[in-house]
Amino acid sequence: MSESSEWLDVVNNDDIVIGRSRRSECHGNPELIHRSVHVHLVNDQGELLLQKRSMTKAIQPGRWDTSVGGHHV
Repeated sequence: MSESSEWLDVVNNDDIVIGRSRRSECHGNPELIHRSVHVHLVNDQGELLLQKRSMTKAIQPGRWDTSVGGHHV
């Protein structure tokens, strides 16, 4: 699914859905609050597992990121 075709719930500060917007619109407008999830994996030595984002990502390509992340659709 492309970023332009993926729709996300827009929520208020109480996490109540107040509308829907395309993912690309949400990422381009900080006023469009949307749900996301991030997983941080830490081993017994306290080391954090990160992944490097693909160079083809629209946002922050090639940057280090959380172990897992995504959106609720």
